Amino acid sequence: MSDQPVIVSPSSAERAGGKYSKDSLRRAIEGLNRDGVIYLDNIVDPAHVEKLRLAMLDEAKILKAKKGNDVSQYNQGVATNFIQSPPLTNQSLFFEDVYANPFVHQVVSYYLGPFPSWTFITGNNANKQTTDRQAVHKDSSFIHPLAPSIIIANFPLCEFSPENGSTEMWLGSHATTDPGDQMWPAQYPTSQAPLCFIRPELVEERRKVRPPIQIACKPGGVMLRDQRIWHAGMPNASNEDRIMLAMMFTAAWFPNDRKFKLPYFAKEILESKPLAVNVQAEYVSEAECEESLHQWGSGIQPSDPNYRSLWEVAQLKNSLKV
Repeated sequence: MSDQPVIVSPSSAERAGGKYSKDSLRRAIEGLNRDGVIYLDNIVDPAHVEKLRLAMLDEAKILKAKKGNDVSQYNQGVATNFIQSPPLTNQSLFFEDVYANPFVHQVVSYYLGPFPSWTFITGNNANKQTTDRQAVHKDSSFIHPLAPSIIIANFPLCEFSPENGSTEMWLGSHATTDPGDQMWPAQYPTSQAPLCFIRPELVEERRKVRPPIQIACKPGGVMLRDQRIWHAGMPNASNEDRIMLAMMFTAAWFPNDRKFKLPYFAKEILESKPLAVNVQAEYVSEAECEESLHQWGSGIQPSDPNYRSLWEVAQLKNSLKV
């Protein structure tokens, strides 16, 4: 079994047409099903990526000064990295090949099924000169479905390598995982939701089958990952912060009707041509959008209080038999 994800690079004809051929699309979908992660190479203008990187590096300095030494202000309480919004209110940085990338949308719509929605956007900054790592986890502090329902599109804004904290990925873990692999604050069904962390003994079992890797990426590429895949943020030993954008796409059947905020000018850009995804956004003034940045809430979780996965139904049935 390959210990690297599938890499899909567009041909000249695919680039000109703004979509992958059937063969490229097949490779992408096979890779996501097998590994839970693929890398779409060379689909974003590197000049656009560099402008976003510089803008976010400047803001990162301000955000870190506010956080200080309070580790609770960092992702998972580990001062290695923190969540950071992209500069959504800066129209000169709202690039179509980032926020409406046709190659990303094409793959997402075939993997999740027709009419998926873009439902969330954030970013992640791996602090320079750090030594701590995150625990292995899923981006799922809820009982997730046992099928492809959410894809995260990560846009690296610089070269990613093990040295500067490229994310640790457990390829193929998405295919067999369920919420029972996660840690719970109390015995189910007393607890209504699991923690995101994977049970340590299962991590070690998986390591024997297919150990984790850190994927090298470069500006202009996009990494797509199934939300169920096990992963962990890693330390950045380099002398510069490592930043990426992250967009969340959900299947049409997944019960999440929450909207994120975008400025009015984004509507014109996003509606200038047909998209393969629905943009589940509320368009507001730049000032209101700015106020919403860096406020995460529960945008990744189901919004339907009656949502139940097959796994949860099975657990409830088993608990009644005890």
